Amino acid sequence: LRSNSRIAANGVLLVSPGVEIVVSPKVRLSVLGELQMYGDSNNLIRVVDENNQGFERFLVLQSKQTVQLQGLEIKGGGIPIEIVTGQPLISNSRIIDSEFNALNISGTARPIIRDCEISGAKTSGVLISGQAQPTFTNNRFLNNEPFHIQNGSTYQIDAKQNQWDPAASPTSILGDVSY
Repeated sequence: LRSNSRIAANGVLLVSPGVEIVVSPKVRLSVLGELQMYGDSNNLIRVVDENNQGFERFLVLQSKQTVQLQGLEIKGGGIPIEIVTGQPLISNSRIIDSEFNALNISGTARPIIRDCEISGAKTSGVLISGQAQPTFTNNRFLNNEPFHIQNGSTYQIDAKQNQWDPAASPTSILGDVSY
């Protein structure tokens, strides 16, 4: 991914298991249409930076169509995934060692995040704002600084069925989050 790209509202992108996506600095993929990534534990879809230069964002999800990210591994990046609207499913994925937030969820987004690892983020594992209402189930939140989840949304977030290290507490979860 060498320049900003967009999946149009009438577009579809399917990504097969085992694909490696190399992301240049300051570029992103904006998704207005359909995106389906189908990696698995033996053939993850890996997102890496170009020549150790880092990248700011990889995906900006702003689609009300089908968006499924399964078996995705993103290491590094500023804010690897930004979700603005729609109900994308992110499952069986790893978002690790983000320079800022692993996930930035805003607007009216209602993503489902399940069976994922969110670890090593430097300014919060997940940042939630606006009227976003994400669902978190069976995820592992590991060593995110200073918070695993930072909720500024107008809604309470249910994050009860997840694993936390360090443990979920008022010092590792900020805002109205049930854990």
